[in-house]
Amino acid sequence: VNGMLTNAALPWHAIEMEDPALNKEEDVQGALAEANEVMSLQYHNSKFYTNIDGVYEEVLGFGEGCLFIGEGKKTPLNFQPFPLRGVYTDEDSEGDVDTLFRCFEMTARRAIQKWGKDKLHDQMKQSLDAADAADKTWEIVHVVYPRTDREINEKTAAYKKDALNKPFLSAYIDTKNKHLIDEGGYDEFPYAVPRLFIMADDGYGRGLGWNALADTKMLNTMEKYGIRGWQKAVDPPTVGPDEGMSMPLKVGPGAHNYNSNWDKPGSEVKPLYGAGHSTMLPNYEQKCEQKREQIRNFFFYKQFRTQQEGQPRTAQEIIQIASENLKILGPLLHRLQEELLKPIITRSFGILFRKGMFPKLKALLDQKRIPNAFKIVYLSPIAKAQRLYEAQELQNAFSLLLPIAQVSPEMLDNIDVDKAYDEVASLYPALRKISRTDEEVQGIRDERQKKIADEQAKLDTERLIAGAEIASKTDPNAGLLPALSGNIGAAA
Repeated sequence: VNGMLTNAALPWHAIEMEDPALNKEEDVQGALAEANEVMSLQYHNSKFYTNIDGVYEEVLGFGEGCLFIGEGKKTPLNFQPFPLRGVYTDEDSEGDVDTLFRCFEMTARRAIQKWGKDKLHDQMKQSLDAADAADKTWEIVHVVYPRTDREINEKTAAYKKDALNKPFLSAYIDTKNKHLIDEGGYDEFPYAVPRLFIMADDGYGRGLGWNALADTKMLNTMEKYGIRGWQKAVDPPTVGPDEGMSMPLKVGPGAHNYNSNWDKPGSEVKPLYGAGHSTMLPNYEQKCEQKREQIRNFFFYKQFRTQQEGQPRTAQEIIQIASENLKILGPLLHRLQEELLKPIITRSFGILFRKGMFPKLKALLDQKRIPNAFKIVYLSPIAKAQRLYEAQELQNAFSLLLPIAQVSPEMLDNIDVDKAYDEVASLYPALRKISRTDEEVQGIRDERQKKIADEQAKLDTERLIAGAEIASKTDPNAGLLPALSGNIGAAA
């Protein structure tokens, strides 16, 4: 999933203006290209790709994950995943997570590094001198929820921009001493809390691991007893004369039992089980593989692997299979995009923008007074597969219309070619990098029309000159001209 949604080797998203007309302007394209390059670079400089993989594992397995997106001290962006055992969330009226309580433990040394000694409770400060100062931890709760008591700046009639008036309140509390360590705020909700599946009236997610839990336990039991069976087949327990001594029966690998029939025929040392005892082991391995396949199906293994080993397919077949798989994976991928990737991109963009790392975009917004309205375009392999399906539909539509257009060309008057190009460009964002602006396209078309008009005017002039030359060489007394002239005179 990591490679399909947030591949570190490929750009997996881009920022664009919501107004399509603005995206065609050259200066806007340059500013957005700078912003996208900076964001991609900062993802690599931070620990994003190191930490996001663990979030995917928790979301798919347990149904929920937690990733903190904040400002780092060493890098502009800081990504930290947190275990679910101490995370408690609440939703707003529209079902989005906007409140989070995170319980964790921290040593006094780390607390000083984060907030400074002056903000800590006296007991925490004194614990630094104790013999177990390095190991003793304190329970801290980080609280984040929407702030409702923001103050208004009377001069600007807008909210104040200090930390205590940001849209989201942030507070760190020492629970043992009931002490507020630090209070601040965030411009955006700093946590991404993706949930895979949500039941009605349940704010917490459920993962694929829940569905596969019973089969996973069954497979573990099968493997356990299968290993014991293989051990007994390789090193079976034996039985022999006890020389007058009886012991409890041992059936483990390499065990040896004694019987009291040492003086009777057949009392020699021999395997406890007869021949054919291990004939069921190959069938057992087949049963285990069936159970493994069931577990893989719970995690959509086949849907993520369109091209199966040993099954060569044509490009058309792969497109068809991919389109069918996307119908199955659509709800899962959409929730990951909305509750994981979108908060990451929005929060990262806001942090970098406020740090002044998009100078071209900032200058453009100030000069043109463009509304600060952006949209996210996903470029991951799975997003490209989705666009490929849409492009295939467009191609199929044209393949149906072109034969009709050969019989009735006026049918093409219904198609706006420029809109068709814009639709293809939206499906393949890389095409916009080599696209001309509307002004350039209009200039080329005007120049083409001017050349056509000039050529037509030149042709008309040549025809007039040729006609005049023929007329100058014509005898006015020959042909029909005299007769016509006479008739006109007679009529007069």
